[in-house]
Amino acid sequence: PAGVTAIGEIIGPCPEQSPPRICITNAQTGQITRVIKDLPLDRFGPGFSWSPDGKQIVFAASANPRQENREDLDLYVINADGSNLQQITTGDTIDMMPAWSPDGAWIAFHRNCALWTIHPDGTDENPLSSGLCATGIAWSPDSHWIAFLEDDPPNGQRPATIRVFEYGGSDSRIVYTFSQPVSHGQVAWSPDGQQLFVLYGTAGS
Repeated sequence: PAGVTAIGEIIGPCPEQSPPRICITNAQTGQITRVIKDLPLDRFGPGFSWSPDGKQIVFAASANPRQENREDLDLYVINADGSNLQQITTGDTIDMMPAWSPDGAWIAFHRNCALWTIHPDGTDENPLSSGLCATGIAWSPDSHWIAFLEDDPPNGQRPATIRVFEYGGSDSRIVYTFSQPVSHGQVAWSPDGQQLFVLYGTAGS
């Protein structure tokens, strides 16, 4: 998935590029306006997000070749002009689907299914949920709430849900429960923070 800024620029991986490159595309015309080239990475993982001021990008990637039956993804931050690439998470984990908070203070992300947060400089990692597989992560406009889609409940024991987590709280609450299996999705807040919009796919779609 790609991220979108308020000025209408879409960030995402360039198609069919090796080594991996990041393309910045005009949302109205669809034309690529900028390319961040030749990153010292092997591949991208799911998720790109702009910083609130549009000066930086956070994304998931791996610098190491894929190994059989094993995936390793970390989060990286880079300036929008392609300078100052920084790896902000490490370890034998799958870190992906980052979402930068509107106040710029935090990045929420999916780590081995759970919801985590970290400062953009790589300090103060915090787990926020356990036993829930958080995807489609989105901050509310006031950076007070995090919404996410639990699209792959552990062991398939309960239906997929949309949940919101009050940052600084202790647990999430369900705002919607799906009546059919959901395989993937993305959540977005309305500008006033009063509504959630969800794009999702069902199993096999």
